[in-house]
Amino acid sequence: MTPCAAALLAVLEALPNRPPGFAEHAAVVATAIDRATDGTREAASLLTIGFWESGFQPRIQAGQCEKWECDPYRGRDGQIHHRARSYYQLWASPIVPRADWDRLLGLDQPTVDFASVVAFRVLRRGFRACGTVTGALSYYAVAKCKWSKVKRRADFAAWAERRLGACAK
Repeated sequence: MTPCAAALLAVLEALPNRPPGFAEHAAVVATAIDRATDGTREAASLLTIGFWESGFQPRIQAGQCEKWECDPYRGRDGQIHHRARSYYQLWASPIVPRADWDRLLGLDQPTVDFASVVAFRVLRRGFRACGTVTGALSYYAVAKCKWSKVKRRADFAAWAERRLGACAK
């Protein structure tokens, strides 16, 4: 495990309200975020997205969403379907082609690595469009650089970044 992955693991283990079964998956998540990102700020931002979007609940990464989770909608068949997948709650879109979206579910290292890379692709677009962590987090959530509910996420990202000095690349 790299120093950055170890620092990410320490932050993940310090998170409040960790879901059941998360401890056995935390090292996979830490390694995936480390591999997907370019440095401390990016790692803290991706960690923030996973925490706020899914609480890093393994069942969500496995595709076992409750009917009110994962951006549900009622399909033409009358059944509840889900638009969002993975810890990062990604939707199929021009940034996330359907072929990528189809590969986002699973708890194994390659799948979580892939989901982290895809999520970072979306986050990177937010950094480019908005130029700040707050803007990038807003962009990720609502596709705009300003979102009225982003402050708590931005504060969380700043907290995580202060603890991830080992992620400087």
